[in-house]
Amino acid sequence: MKEISKILEIVAIKGDTEAKAIARAAMESTSRNGMAAIEFMPEVFSGADLNACVNQIRDGAEKIKKGDLSGMEETLVAQVHLLDALLTNMAMKASRAEYIQTMESYLRMAFKAQAQCRATVETLTEMRYPKSATFIRQ
Repeated sequence: MKEISKILEIVAIKGDTEAKAIARAAMESTSRNGMAAIEFMPEVFSGADLNACVNQIRDGAEKIKKGDLSGMEETLVAQVHLLDALLTNMAMKASRAEYIQTMESYLRMAFKAQAQCRATVETLTEMRYPKSATFIRQ
C-alpha cells in the first residue's frame, strides 16, 4: 500500500522557476481546498492522501468544464439533507430550551439553516430546469 502523503507534490510547467511553480500551487484553489478539507475534518480524512484529494477536486472541475454537473448536483442534494437535519435539530433544541435567550439562539440558527436549505434547493432546481431566456426584438 502506498504511503499516505500530507505534502503537496508540485509539478513545474516547462519554463517555470521553482518559485513560480510553488506560487501557482499556493494560489490554485484545488490545492488550497484539498488542504483545507483535510485540515478541517481530520477525523474524516485522517487517512487521506493530500495529492489524491487535490486530484479528485481537479477531476470534478474537469467534469464541470465538459458540462457534466452531476457531481455538483450530488453535492447540493447532500447539502439540502444536511441543512434540513440542522434545521430539525436546532428547532428541537429550541423547544427544550429553558431560557428565552437560548431558545432564540437555537431558532435563529434553525431559520438560517432553513433559508440556506431553500436557497440550495432553488440553485439545484435552476441547474436542472434552467429558466429559458426570452429575447424580444424592439
